[in-house]
Amino acid sequence: MIDTLRLSLSDYEVTRQNRLTVQPSPYNAETGQRVSDRLLWHSLTDPRPVFGVKAYCNSERFNLTIRPVGKSYGRGPVGCGCYVQLSVPKFHSGSNVKPVNRAEAGAAMQQLEQELADAGVKINISRAIVTRLDCLRDLVTCEPYSSYQPLFDLLSARRMQERNYGTTYYWQNSQQTFCVYDKRQELMLSGTNCGDLPANLLRIEHRLETGRRVKAVLGLCTVSELLKSYGDLPGHYRQALRENIFRQDIETVKAKAASQLEAVLETFKATERRYWLEHFLIAVSIQGVAASIGLEGFKAMLSRHLDRGNVWRIMRKLERLRFKAETARRQSSGKPLADLYRELRSKALAA
Repeated sequence: MIDTLRLSLSDYEVTRQNRLTVQPSPYNAETGQRVSDRLLWHSLTDPRPVFGVKAYCNSERFNLTIRPVGKSYGRGPVGCGCYVQLSVPKFHSGSNVKPVNRAEAGAAMQQLEQELADAGVKINISRAIVTRLDCLRDLVTCEPYSSYQPLFDLLSARRMQERNYGTTYYWQNSQQTFCVYDKRQELMLSGTNCGDLPANLLRIEHRLETGRRVKAVLGLCTVSELLKSYGDLPGHYRQALRENIFRQDIETVKAKAASQLEAVLETFKATERRYWLEHFLIAVSIQGVAASIGLEGFKAMLSRHLDRGNVWRIMRKLERLRFKAETARRQSSGKPLADLYRELRSKALAA
């Protein structure tokens, strides 16, 4: 249910023996004066003050940073903050595909406290403040991710900007983010073996980006409170999706889809003259070909039946029409967008 977790560590102490790397301040070459030197830490076990821009200890399991900030928590050095970020499932089992339950999340936090101590940073993990929390659900969908992309163009979240990066779609502001992406594709790009995963694995995340937002949405502040209310997280996740990206009814989605496609049709009618309908139908149809075998695969298929000149002319025409029909470019599954919306909403909001 949870993935990325960022904590502000309160009551921390850096020991004399540590694995932190200190980034020193830049300095003026002429005078030797340091530009942004700040006190990073000093402690009872190591009274020598350490100065610099920041200090960090990064590994495959977590990223730790100590840096000057406007505020500090607990009894840490005034003007400095200590932060750690990790993927809880990956920290626990080596993969962020398998979800962790409350007991496993608690065990991961205790192990994190020990590993930080081994790195030279002593903390009380239960009092650490949650400043980012990602809740998620993996959906096994009926269609590939590309089939749902035109649907995402129709959806909107309250007071959020929308961004489309091909295999990832965001609705976000400075406080929270909703993110949907092709999880299998992400794992394949990272070199992970996906042989035992479903062919169509879509992940929807709700990211609470600040401690204030975590408090407002979940009513918790510390790791101790997070573990205590761990069972409430699925309900908060479903409520957030229901109030934002799945707040529209089916009829509204149908109307938007029809309006969107008709706008593309009107564009072709205004610019393609007597062959506008033929070109419109070709542009919409080529999306199914592109999604199933790709345009390069289609080009290779044509090359087995036509000469090079004809293939070149056809592909040039298809590319022009495909880009012109941008908002209709992914009608690949043959299913109405309202049906795709109904499927995603049902699976994402299931108890």
